[in-house]
Amino acid sequence: LNSAANPDIYFVSSQNTAFPGVWNNVDIMLGSPTNSVNQIYGVAFDVNFDTSLIQMNSAYLVYSASFLNAANQNVQFRKPAFNAQKIYAASVRVDGNNVSGSGKIASLYFKVKPTIPIGTVLNISISNASKINKSASISSLAAGSSSIQIIKNTVGINESALLQKAVHFFPNPASKLITLV
Repeated sequence: LNSAANPDIYFVSSQNTAFPGVWNNVDIMLGSPTNSVNQIYGVAFDVNFDTSLIQMNSAYLVYSASFLNAANQNVQFRKPAFNAQKIYAASVRVDGNNVSGSGKIASLYFKVKPTIPIGTVLNISISNASKINKSASISSLAAGSSSIQIIKNTVGINESALLQKAVHFFPNPASKLITLV
């Protein structure tokens, strides 16, 4: 859920949920089908997150092919500053041409601490967002934020049920084949 009415740069998550103890990700979008970003040569922004909820040094950005970086030639910058609760980011074209468009430009990957209670809300935001055109004219971009609810990971084996049943295998030792009962 993004806070700004029509942000230029914002997060998109398929469920606005995250699981503790495993890798999660949200996409970073620039522009939208109804709000294209025009005459852009590069973008710079900060990704902000709560280090009390995120595992130490587990937040990072991965840039993707996009309207801004179609040939995957951009100079891309990402500097995690975990203690400052942010990642500094920038992506700049190298071909001398402005572009216009919208879509996913990167993904934020992170691990929620495994001890975080279910139902906790992780707030992430983008700040200090700006774009530059090929003439070096800089303008600010409206930045969005998102609230992600920590939920129980429903994929896996119920450990308590496993402990209640004994699993046996034979022969032991085995060289090629074992049987589980």
